[in-house]
Amino acid sequence: MPIQQCSRALHSISAAGLWTAGDKIVGHRLVPTPAWLAQTWQELLDVAGLKRQPQLVTVLSAHGSVAMFLPGLFQANLVAIGLTDVRDLILKARAAGRLQDIPDWVAPFSEERVYSDVELSRAFARAILAHEIGHGILHARRAAKGGVAEEGDADRLAGQLEELLGVESEIGKLVFELVGCAEQFCSHPAPHVRVAAYHEGRQIEIRARRSREAQDAQARWRAVFAS
Repeated sequence: MPIQQCSRALHSISAAGLWTAGDKIVGHRLVPTPAWLAQTWQELLDVAGLKRQPQLVTVLSAHGSVAMFLPGLFQANLVAIGLTDVRDLILKARAAGRLQDIPDWVAPFSEERVYSDVELSRAFARAILAHEIGHGILHARRAAKGGVAEEGDADRLAGQLEELLGVESEIGKLVFELVGCAEQFCSHPAPHVRVAAYHEGRQIEIRARRSREAQDAQARWRAVFAS
């Protein structure tokens, strides 16, 4: 979202409890949305089927959260994602030896490029954004429970959305492992719990797809016998 088009976004963010001034959310500097991120966002919205689609706001850093779902009242719901937070998540994975086949980060922050491998950035951001859209789905269904339970439900929906997109699951599992909370008192589930919820979501969608395919096959056979 271009900065000059962020007035509604800023109003909603302010209503959500984050002070704003000009093009800044205190500690959250708004930046232009890279083309690869806008495309990833639109792909997720296309399969999510939300009537009230949230707006994407890109910030330099979300400071403690890679992304945030900000429910609006009369304004649109918002999802804010931090570009450097996506970068740091990938660097964390690489430092842990989880991305041995991925080239080193060679590009500084810019509007259109965060990593030398844009597809890697897309894959990490897609899993994060799928989770935030999951919150949007829960709010639309009036099923948002709040707390750790809602986070788990959003992880499960993220798995369903990524399965609908037909993308591989390994990066998604890694992302939810990395963002899981390993502390004693947490607002988000533990790493293994988040990975399990994401995997469960993918399995739910796989079963639903197989059921639809079986029903379609039965309908075709009935049409053959009826003729």
